[in-house]
Amino acid sequence: MMEKEKFIELCSLYFLDALDESELKEFTEAIEGGNQEYIEIFSSLQNTVLYLPLSVDQIEPPKYIRTKLLANIKSNAGPQKLSIIDKLISISGLKNPTIAFAVSIILAIGIAVLAYISYQNESTIKHQNNLIVQLKDEVQKNNEILKVLSAKNINVIIMSGLEVNPAGYGKMILDPSKKQAIMQVSNLPETSKDKDYQLWVIKDSKPISNGVFAISNEKENNYFMITILSVQDLKNINAFAITLEPKGGVPQPTGKMYLLGNAKL
Repeated sequence: MMEKEKFIELCSLYFLDALDESELKEFTEAIEGGNQEYIEIFSSLQNTVLYLPLSVDQIEPPKYIRTKLLANIKSNAGPQKLSIIDKLISISGLKNPTIAFAVSIILAIGIAVLAYISYQNESTIKHQNNLIVQLKDEVQKNNEILKVLSAKNINVIIMSGLEVNPAGYGKMILDPSKKQAIMQVSNLPETSKDKDYQLWVIKDSKPISNGVFAISNEKENNYFMITILSVQDLKNINAFAITLEPKGGVPQPTGKMYLLGNAKL
């Protein structure tokens, strides 16, 4: 962290508009560091700069000095680079330098505040948009589940937990007319980033993959919509099984089996 004396020196040069590029970068990093003592030092020096002109007695100079000064300015007139504060004063149209300087500081602070508010609003909008997308997905998922549940005929197959996780259980709710299903699982351990659960349809004692899914909260009842069953003729399904596999799934089971349910359709 920058030494206190060095920071005070850079503060003074800042208010004199005398910082070079490297010093300005160093000063900015110190301010953005959030050190409370440095912030208080900056605020104190800022107040000093603002009110210093007010501590001087206002003396009206002799008229000939004004005439000579204007003549000197005219003779040396030419394009000059204005500082940020000079530009703000020029835009404000204020002639009193003390008031103009104070207004320029207020404008600069106002710009910074507006930029911060704009950033916060943008972050809020992005967050709200993400929530809207999530809600739409959830509504669509629930509508699909309701369609299966409202089918004229449904078949329910219970899946029980095996030795690796006896507390686990689940259900397969099948709609024979549309060859769709709802899978509900509970008490399955949460999946790590490199793992997925994989659903298998057992036909003629051979497992056929029917997709993968992840669990983020084992305490909740997790529902998954299966729009296409890998075995279309439900009478050919012997059982459903769930194993834990590498992320993305595998062609044939390699991991431990967590749930198993025999089909009796």
